[in-house]
Amino acid sequence: MRNYSRFELTALVLGLIGSVITILSAPLILGDLWNLLSKSDESSRPDDAESGHAPSSPRPGVEANEISSLPSSTPSRRPLPREGASLATGLTKLASLSAKGYVTALDFAPSGQLLVAGGGDSVVLKFWDVPNRRRIISLKRDIDFVHSLRFSPDGRHLAIGCRDGSLRIWRFLERVEVARLSAGKERVHALSYNKEGTLLAMGVGGEAKVWSPALNKIVLTIDGVSSLGFIPNSNILATGKPAGLLQLWNTDDRREIGSVNTGLNDIADLAVAVDGGLIAVASRRGALAVVTYPALAVKYLGEHPVDNYTNVADIQLSPDGRLLIVGSGLLKGHITVWDVARGTMLAVVDAGVEALVFEPRGRFFASGSWSEPTYLWSISDGLYNKGAAADG
Repeated sequence: MRNYSRFELTALVLGLIGSVITILSAPLILGDLWNLLSKSDESSRPDDAESGHAPSSPRPGVEANEISSLPSSTPSRRPLPREGASLATGLTKLASLSAKGYVTALDFAPSGQLLVAGGGDSVVLKFWDVPNRRRIISLKRDIDFVHSLRFSPDGRHLAIGCRDGSLRIWRFLERVEVARLSAGKERVHALSYNKEGTLLAMGVGGEAKVWSPALNKIVLTIDGVSSLGFIPNSNILATGKPAGLLQLWNTDDRREIGSVNTGLNDIADLAVAVDGGLIAVASRRGALAVVTYPALAVKYLGEHPVDNYTNVADIQLSPDGRLLIVGSGLLKGHITVWDVARGTMLAVVDAGVEALVFEPRGRFFASGSWSEPTYLWSISDGLYNKGAAADG
């Protein structure tokens, strides 16, 4: 028998203690996730009882009540501490959630207290407790590079779009994959749920595909699409084409119901306000416009700064439709903030961005990057005064 040194024995004992702690803490991690998903500030999450819609399931046989036995104690309500002084632009960096980048997709849970980031380094999914700026869990599974993420409207499932063209649906509180679909041979670059979570639209290469979880099949395919998003509280899907055409589709009867030429040469991304009355579009080279819904009136906003090495990577409208944030740059780029009503740029900061997402109530937003940390940002009320001064 081998004689172990004192150092080796100490390391062995510490390793065993660490394993026991990990096993015992697993229920606490699940409890934290459940709390962050289910507990939100007032009006930050739709109420199924009030909306009249039952919680959705990603496929037959997956029941919502399977996770009802998890802990449901109220999470910490500690407010976000500010990490730095307000920038001269009116943007405040609330927190740095990671020390490095490799993030290409972000989404908040409907409660606003849980943020998930996806990318392509050794850890493909990272979950943060937002109020406490604490990473809860990091996952590395048999998932190719993550390009898109979307929580279901009830917050119980997470859709994951990958570089290899696969779509995964996770009931992630238990870290269980409940559905998998081969959507195509190109990356899944965009995801959007309809109002009830009964349909999921995917941007796969140059196509939009609408998947029915209940039927487990693609029910609608639209060619020549570069961006997409469901109009909130409806089954109407908006799609953007590279040539600048914005189209609306009724996914109930699978037909086009309207279109408008935005005047942009190359629609790279679109975003829809939560109130459903506004659609923002951006070209790859930074041209910005907004389109009213359902009138489809187009208003040109301006130009997001890009150079020969950067393109627009993501745009997001605040839930109330008042602000538009735009991000660009794989390594070096910018975040700009726009007053939609006035059509003015309110702020610009240097930051390479691959993904942006507003917190569901619009109090702050997150940015993810290939080369920089994942940040939380707040927008000062003074930016609106800045826009008003520009008008005067």
